[in-house]
Amino acid sequence: MAPSLRFWLTLSKLHHLLSRRLEQVLSSLELTGAQYRVLKLLAEGKASSAGEIAQQLDVSPGNLTGILDRLEQGGWIKREESCTRRRPLQLTPEGKERYQEAARRLANSLQELFATLSPNELAELEALGTRLLERLGEESRYEHREAHPFRDAPRI
Repeated sequence: MAPSLRFWLTLSKLHHLLSRRLEQVLSSLELTGAQYRVLKLLAEGKASSAGEIAQQLDVSPGNLTGILDRLEQGGWIKREESCTRRRPLQLTPEGKERYQEAARRLANSLQELFATLSPNELAELEALGTRLLERLGEESRYEHREAHPFRDAPRI
């Protein structure tokens, strides 16, 4: 098997297992990964409307509506009334607490997992991953512009 194919298979397994592990951490707080990413954007002030969130997460507004509905039903976000089409979103105090607790638990879980690697190994992996992301980003930006000339938002 070619080294690049072995590496891709390893990355694919890592992604699957990490995603499953992080989803378990979040599910203990009654959150999904998508809901956590929305709370993160709101908590960090990187978005304040459904349109901004959909663009940053690269999801359809219809898909996002269900996520926002569940967050609102949980009491973690509030949709402000507005006479304009854009309805500002806010984290509730409960939503801020839920986000902070989720971020803490995720950080602890990852720290425990990555404790098997030295700081130098982690830095090297991050540098290599960043290099690959930049390469894919260059390709993606070109393809993305061709397909969606008005959407140029980074993925998170």
